[in-house]
Amino acid sequence: MEDLWCFNEESVAREIYNSSIPIISGIGHETDLTIADMVSDYRAPTPTGAAEIVLPEKHEIINDLKDLTKQMNQSISYAMLGLKNQLIQKHSNLQQKHPASQLQQFNQRLDQLSQSMSFISKNYLERLKNQLNQRITEIQSMNPVNNIHDLSHQLDSITVNLLSSIQYNKSNKEQSLSIALAKLDGASPLNALSRGYAFVSDTETKKSIKSIADISIGSVVQTQLKDGIFESKVSNLKKGKK
Repeated sequence: MEDLWCFNEESVAREIYNSSIPIISGIGHETDLTIADMVSDYRAPTPTGAAEIVLPEKHEIINDLKDLTKQMNQSISYAMLGLKNQLIQKHSNLQQKHPASQLQQFNQRLDQLSQSMSFISKNYLERLKNQLNQRITEIQSMNPVNNIHDLSHQLDSITVNLLSSIQYNKSNKEQSLSIALAKLDGASPLNALSRGYAFVSDTETKKSIKSIADISIGSVVQTQLKDGIFESKVSNLKKGKK
């Protein structure tokens, strides 16, 4: 309790409470409770637990990226389906207004007129025929096939734009993931251990030993390396760097 009493100081508690930056406390062990823990935004059971809360796991970032990719693909599929349905509907409408259908209707009307107006002079019938031919020419100039080609080109253009957007978003997400993974690797304590450093702690108090003043002859210390842990008993102390 004496070692952690500084976290019960009023000045420390007020600074934590008034901080505009979110603060996670990880003081001592889970059974240790200080005033600083009470005024923090979040209390972790240990310093290691606090580090795990601040830095997300690699698989969580990958899962988030997969979820975003899945949502993007679903949105694109819905958009493509909507465009396809629109094209089918327009094609159906164009089929109903196809020149062949209208020509058939005009031919039927011409037959009816010919039968009911057989007494009309040949010149009058010729005039009607010319009007019909003119109408046929106008209809052919508005051939729906051209509209279908235009819609096909629009669909191709939209598809290219969607694919470009997918590739761009994918590249951004991959870059964000690489940066996050680099930060995780840089913050991992295992990197320091793999470079030959060691973590030394007192076997009784479990506190890390940072100075020669923290131990004495006869103390039993625990040393963690990159591939294991061993305990040793201090038989000699020498101050200084060598």
